[in-house]
Amino acid sequence: MPGKYVTFNFHFRPVGQGLFYTGEIQLHKPSGVHDYRFVYDCGSDKKELAERAVDQYVHELKSSINATPSIDMLILSHLDKDHVNGIDSLLNRVQVKMVFLPYLTPVQRLIVALRHPNAAPWYYEFLATPTQYFIDRDVHKVVLIGGSRRRGSERGFDEDPSLQRGDFPEGEWPRILLEEEDSNKQQNVIREEELKNLVSSGKVSIRSHWGKVMLFEMWEFNIFTQSFPSEKEKLFSGCVSNSFGQNQINIKSLIKKMRNKWTREKIKGCYKYLDKDINTASMVVLHAPKGNYRVYAKLHACYLISPFSSLLLGTVHFPKNSQKFGQLLTGDVNLKHSREEIITRFGKRFPEAVLVQVPHHGSKRSWDFCSRDFHERLRPDYWVIPAGLRNRYRHPHKEVVLDLFQRGGAVLWANERNEVILIGAAKWEYDW
Repeated sequence: MPGKYVTFNFHFRPVGQGLFYTGEIQLHKPSGVHDYRFVYDCGSDKKELAERAVDQYVHELKSSINATPSIDMLILSHLDKDHVNGIDSLLNRVQVKMVFLPYLTPVQRLIVALRHPNAAPWYYEFLATPTQYFIDRDVHKVVLIGGSRRRGSERGFDEDPSLQRGDFPEGEWPRILLEEEDSNKQQNVIREEELKNLVSSGKVSIRSHWGKVMLFEMWEFNIFTQSFPSEKEKLFSGCVSNSFGQNQINIKSLIKKMRNKWTREKIKGCYKYLDKDINTASMVVLHAPKGNYRVYAKLHACYLISPFSSLLLGTVHFPKNSQKFGQLLTGDVNLKHSREEIITRFGKRFPEAVLVQVPHHGSKRSWDFCSRDFHERLRPDYWVIPAGLRNRYRHPHKEVVLDLFQRGGAVLWANERNEVILIGAAKWEYDW
């Protein structure tokens, strides 16, 4: 690929107890530079921290380009407030072209709303109809991702000829090479969400997590999400209906009333049918360069220098022959629940991961201490824990940090004061 190379900037921003990860990939070629920007989650348990980080990000965008700032892809791992409460501010100031989010039924979104009393009114409007929320804010396309099992045999990422077609003409990016969701599930989603016209117009697409999203034919994003346990959802839904003495409840209307204490108290008892941790639907993303490349990069971060003590700020330069540059973003996924499915989805790509975001802010409830297979496959150089200083959950839990030190790899902490920044360039070894 003579005269072409990619530069990049990946950034865990300082939002404390939450997650706001931004990425910029630039394709340089003789005819000019092509920018591609994406965001994975945008929130904090402290709204002011999320807004401050959004302010800084928007300022950086405006400083780097002359046109109106825009984001090509926004990915939401799940809908908890500490991962999304910055998106309203972001969407008010930046054009977002495409959104990927895991599909949750209205009942599942009611469960999320019940976990977050006294949130801002827009947050409940968003949970009631997330797809419409984005379309109303001029997002060009919303992609709902389901976690269905793959149809047919288990094939590698690049072996399926049916996925060599995209939603976009040649030369337009990104190219969505994700299998369509099971037809029965698609119809249920369309009927449930009243999305028929939006799907017909192409503004909404319903896909499974099998396949990939390609950028410039050089960088790919692979996605995983696990479906919410349906039996628990049915028990919860039945309990809610009984609480109001009705067979049919308008769930979306109920979500919008979550600020009402009487409404919350009425259905709070139904929470007993759910696990303490319901983050199994969190969407995981592995993104990495594709092909025979070499990376030149440096990382600036806050390091934990022992499991229980002090921090050290530092910058590390990657070896010039580095050919391991995947990043695994995990949101709040529960590895105890989803380990085997994640191995099935990403196992062949684990050796590419140079950096892994530790799930759920380093919670021991979401960490898998026991699986030798999982940890032998996944051996990154860096573990990133996004967690607030002195947060009320005491994340990251000491048991998780100790386990990370025993497994090897540097442990980095993104918090209110410290960020993790990875910048550099990638060049390919062959002509395109």
